[in-house]
Amino acid sequence: MLASGFVLVILGVSFSGENHTAQLEDQASKIEELTKENEDLKQENLTLTEEVENLQSEKTKVEQELESKNNEFQTLKEKASNHASEVDDLHNQIAELMTTITQKEQEISTLNAKAEEQVATASADSSSGEKNVYYKNCTAARNAGAAPVKTGDPGYARHLDRDGDGVGCE
Repeated sequence: MLASGFVLVILGVSFSGENHTAQLEDQASKIEELTKENEDLKQENLTLTEEVENLQSEKTKVEQELESKNNEFQTLKEKASNHASEVDDLHNQIAELMTTITQKEQEISTLNAKAEEQVATASADSSSGEKNVYYKNCTAARNAGAAPVKTGDPGYARHLDRDGDGVGCE
């Protein structure tokens, strides 16, 4: 009996030794898997770190570009403001010129009326035989029906006779 107990103990130890070997092999296999997984994670970490660095570099470039575009925008905004001011100035100048044109047209109208009155007076005087007729220029003489005017005619004056031949407003 003692011998059989001893055999049983030896068999139990050998079975328990095999069980420990299987557990050790199992653990070694798990360690290998975990080591491989750890290496894979390290590689993935390196890849992600590179991506983060690239993204940070791109972010810096985009921020610089944004700042540049903002500066450009501010410059364009200032130019637009200056152009708006110039446009306002030009509108004011146009308004002033339109006022001046209106005034000059009124002056021309007044002068035309006076000239027509003078022509009518000159025509009346020339038909009545007066010698005091005066024509400011050849247009006035023509409008009065007196062109060409000759030396001795009513209204003849040297300023109407450019070539000095005695006949004005030829």
